[in-house]
Amino acid sequence: MQKVLIINDCKLEGIIMKDLLQSLGYDVKISNEYDAITQVEEYLPSIVIANFIMKKVTGDKLIEKIKKVKPDTWCILSSSNSINLESYRAFNVDAVMQTPISEEKLKDALNIKKMIKFCPYCGENLKEIKRAIIYCPNCGEKLQ
Repeated sequence: MQKVLIINDCKLEGIIMKDLLQSLGYDVKISNEYDAITQVEEYLPSIVIANFIMKKVTGDKLIEKIKKVKPDTWCILSSSNSINLESYRAFNVDAVMQTPISEEKLKDALNIKKMIKFCPYCGENLKEIKRAIIYCPNCGEKLQ
Protein backbone atom coordinates (compact mmCIF):
# COMPACT_ATOMS: atom_id res chain seq x y z
CA MET A 1 0.00 0.00 0.00
CA GLN A 2 1.38 3.40 -0.98
CA LYS A 3 1.83 5.99 1.74
CA VAL A 4 0.58 9.55 1.26
CA LEU A 5 1.48 12.50 3.48
CA ILE A 6 -0.92 15.45 3.32
CA ILE A 7 0.60 18.76 4.42
CA ASN A 8 -2.11 21.30 5.01
CA ASP A 9 -2.82 23.96 7.62
CA CYS A 10 -6.58 23.56 7.08
CA LYS A 11 -7.69 20.55 9.13
CA LEU A 12 -11.01 20.12 7.32
CA GLU A 13 -9.38 20.09 3.88
CA GLY A 14 -6.81 17.56 5.13
CA ILE A 15 -9.50 15.27 6.54
CA ILE A 16 -11.54 15.39 3.33
CA MET A 17 -8.45 14.53 1.28
CA LYS A 18 -7.50 11.77 3.71
CA ASP A 19 -10.96 10.17 3.47
CA LEU A 20 -10.86 10.24 -0.33
CA LEU A 21 -7.36 8.77 -0.45
CA GLN A 22 -8.21 6.01 2.03
CA SER A 23 -11.25 5.09 -0.07
CA LEU A 24 -8.84 4.70 -3.01
CA GLY A 25 -6.67 2.31 -0.98
CA TYR A 26 -3.84 4.59 0.21
CA ASP A 27 -2.26 4.67 3.68
CA VAL A 28 -2.60 8.35 4.66
CA LYS A 29 -1.20 10.65 7.32
CA ILE A 30 -1.88 14.38 7.81
CA SER A 31 0.77 16.87 8.92
CA ASN A 32 1.21 20.61 9.17
CA GLU A 33 3.99 22.72 7.67
CA TYR A 34 5.94 22.77 10.94
CA ASP A 35 6.36 18.98 11.20
CA ALA A 36 6.42 18.17 7.48
CA ILE A 37 10.13 17.36 7.03
CA THR A 38 10.22 15.22 10.19
CA GLN A 39 7.10 13.37 9.01
CA VAL A 40 8.69 12.72 5.59
CA GLU A 41 11.80 11.30 7.29
CA GLU A 42 9.82 9.09 9.69
CA TYR A 43 6.74 8.07 7.65
CA LEU A 44 8.61 7.74 4.31
CA PRO A 45 5.67 8.50 2.03
CA SER A 46 5.87 7.79 -1.69
CA ILE A 47 3.48 10.71 -2.33
CA VAL A 48 3.21 14.13 -0.67
CA ILE A 49 0.33 16.56 -1.24
CA ALA A 50 1.24 20.04 0.02
CA ASN A 51 -1.11 23.00 0.20
CA PHE A 52 0.28 26.03 -1.63
CA ILE A 53 -0.48 28.81 0.86
CA MET A 54 0.07 28.05 4.55
CA LYS A 55 0.84 30.22 7.57
CA LYS A 56 4.66 30.07 7.61
CA VAL A 57 5.73 28.61 4.26
CA THR A 58 4.45 28.06 0.75
CA GLY A 59 3.96 24.51 -0.51
CA ASP A 60 6.39 24.91 -3.41
CA LYS A 61 9.24 25.86 -1.06
CA LEU A 62 8.32 22.95 1.23
CA ILE A 63 8.33 20.53 -1.71
CA GLU A 64 11.78 21.78 -2.67
CA LYS A 65 13.02 20.86 0.84
CA ILE A 66 11.23 17.49 0.76
CA LYS A 67 12.91 16.59 -2.54
CA LYS A 68 16.32 17.21 -0.91
CA VAL A 69 15.46 14.77 1.89
CA LYS A 70 13.64 12.17 -0.24
CA PRO A 71 14.12 12.91 -3.97
CA ASP A 72 11.97 10.04 -5.25
CA THR A 73 8.82 11.32 -3.51
CA TRP A 74 6.00 12.26 -5.90
CA CYS A 75 5.04 15.79 -4.80
CA ILE A 76 1.70 17.40 -5.63
CA LEU A 77 1.02 21.09 -4.99
CA SER A 78 -2.63 21.83 -4.14
CA SER A 79 -4.30 25.23 -4.20
CA SER A 80 -7.74 26.78 -4.27
CA ASN A 81 -6.37 29.06 -7.02
CA SER A 82 -5.69 27.85 -10.52
CA ILE A 83 -1.95 27.15 -10.75
CA ASN A 84 0.21 26.09 -13.67
CA LEU A 85 2.65 23.21 -13.22
CA GLU A 86 5.28 24.83 -15.43
CA SER A 87 5.53 27.78 -13.00
CA TYR A 88 6.62 25.43 -10.19
CA ARG A 89 8.90 22.93 -11.94
CA ALA A 90 11.95 24.77 -10.58
CA PHE A 91 10.82 23.69 -7.09
CA ASN A 92 10.55 20.03 -8.23
CA VAL A 93 6.74 19.97 -8.11
CA ASP A 94 5.54 16.85 -9.96
CA ALA A 95 1.84 17.72 -10.33
CA VAL A 96 -0.69 20.38 -9.35
CA MET A 97 -4.24 19.97 -8.14
CA GLN A 98 -6.96 22.56 -7.61
CA THR A 99 -9.15 22.43 -4.51
CA PRO A 100 -11.90 21.93 -3.52
CA ILE A 101 -10.88 18.40 -4.24
CA SER A 102 -12.91 15.72 -5.94
CA GLU A 103 -12.14 12.04 -6.36
CA GLU A 104 -11.60 12.60 -10.09
CA LYS A 105 -9.08 15.45 -9.58
CA LEU A 106 -7.24 13.38 -7.00
CA LYS A 107 -7.06 10.35 -9.29
CA ASP A 108 -5.76 12.52 -12.13
CA ALA A 109 -2.95 13.98 -10.01
CA LEU A 110 -1.99 10.54 -8.69
CA ASN A 111 -2.27 8.76 -12.04
CA ILE A 112 0.24 11.02 -13.79
CA LYS A 113 2.92 9.14 -11.86
CA LYS A 114 1.48 5.73 -12.67
CA MET A 115 0.75 6.29 -16.35
CA ILE A 116 4.10 7.46 -17.65
CA LYS A 117 6.37 4.42 -17.35
CA PHE A 118 7.33 4.31 -21.03
CA CYS A 119 6.62 6.31 -24.17
CA PRO A 120 3.73 4.77 -26.13
CA TYR A 121 5.21 6.16 -29.37
CA CYS A 122 8.86 5.08 -29.29
CA GLY A 123 8.91 2.66 -26.33
CA GLU A 124 11.53 4.66 -24.41
CA ASN A 125 11.74 3.64 -20.72
CA LEU A 126 10.75 6.69 -18.65
CA LYS A 127 10.82 5.07 -15.19
CA GLU A 128 14.14 6.68 -14.29
CA ILE A 129 12.88 10.22 -14.85
CA LYS A 130 12.16 11.67 -11.41
CA ARG A 131 9.91 14.53 -12.53
CA ALA A 132 6.67 14.96 -14.43
CA ILE A 133 7.19 15.26 -18.16
CA ILE A 134 4.87 16.34 -20.93
CA TYR A 135 6.97 15.36 -23.96
CA CYS A 136 9.09 12.25 -24.45
CA PRO A 137 12.77 13.26 -24.21
CA ASN A 138 13.61 10.64 -26.86
CA CYS A 139 11.05 11.23 -29.66
CA GLY A 140 9.38 14.51 -28.63
CA GLU A 141 5.81 13.19 -28.75
CA LYS A 142 3.30 14.66 -26.28
CA LEU A 143 2.58 12.22 -23.41
CA GLN A 144 -0.26 13.93 -21.53
